[in-house]
Amino acid sequence: MRRTSNVLDLNTTAVLLRFDGATGAVIGNEWTWDSGGWDEIDGVAVDSGTVFVSGWGQGQGGNQELRVYALDAANLSELWHNSLDSGGLDAANGHLVLWNDVIIVGGSWNSSGIFGAAQGVVAAFNRSNGSVKWRSYVGDGSDYREILGLASDGLRVFAAGWRKVTLTDYQLMLWAFDSSGSMLWESEWGGSSNERARALGYDPVDNTLLVAGTTNRNSNDDIVLLRVDAATGAVREEQVWGGSSADSAQQIAVSGSRLYVAGTTSSWGNGNTDALAIGICHRPWKLPPTN
Repeated sequence: MRRTSNVLDLNTTAVLLRFDGATGAVIGNEWTWDSGGWDEIDGVAVDSGTVFVSGWGQGQGGNQELRVYALDAANLSELWHNSLDSGGLDAANGHLVLWNDVIIVGGSWNSSGIFGAAQGVVAAFNRSNGSVKWRSYVGDGSDYREILGLASDGLRVFAAGWRKVTLTDYQLMLWAFDSSGSMLWESEWGGSSNERARALGYDPVDNTLLVAGTTNRNSNDDIVLLRVDAATGAVREEQVWGGSSADSAQQIAVSGSRLYVAGTTSSWGNGNTDALAIGICHRPWKLPPTN
C-alpha cells in the first residue's frame, strides 16, 4: 500500500501494517520506506518468520526502480533489501511468489511511461540475502509489456500480464519459465478490445492455469476467467462474466476443489465501485449466472 496527503500528490510513502487476526487491531509499529518520490508496496508474502515485500520507488537518478525487502515478521525490522534499476522507469506492480529458495517478482522494465514502451521483467532473488539469481525479459522494448500475476508448481514459474498494441487495444499475455529463468513458452489471448491479466493460479489436478483478467469486448469491462494448459500455454476454456458497468478481477486462489476470485464491481453492490468476491465450490469451475 501507499500513503499520500492528497490524490494529486506525487510523493507517496510505502506502508506495511500488521493486524491481529482475531480482533483486526493494528499490532506494533508500521514499517515504511520513503525515497522522496512515489513509493509503493504491491507484493507481500510471509514464510518462516520472514515477510517479503516488493514494489517500486524513486531511484538514485530520480527514476523509478524495482525493489524487494525482507523483514522480520516479529517486529518488521529490515533483514535485507535489493533493487533493480535500468536507468528508466522500472516497477513491480503485481504479486510476488516464494519458489523454493527464491522470491519471484514481476513488473515492467526501462519504461518511458504508460504511453511509451517497456519490456516485461521477471526476476528471482535469493531468499536469504536478496542477491539476484536470475532475471528474464519479455518483449524487445518496441511495445509496452508488464508482468503482474505469478504462480508456481514447484518446477516452473508462470506469469500473466499484458502488452499494448494500441492505446485502445491490449492483449492478455502468459509466460512460463524454468528454474534458471529460461522461457518455456509464451501465449497471447484477446481480440481488438482491451484484454489484461492480473492474477493466475495453478491447478495440479489437470496441470492447468486459472487466469483472472479483464476484457471490454462487450463495451464495459468484464471479468474473464481462462483455463490454460500449463505445458503449452494453449487456452482450453474461456468464461466472461459481468454486468452493465465495469467489473474486474484482481486476484485468484485455487484450494483443492474450490476456486476463489476477488476483484471489484460497479454493476452490483451499493453504487460506484465495490469489493467483489466469487467462490466456486466444486468442479467443473463455472462462474455464477449474472441474473
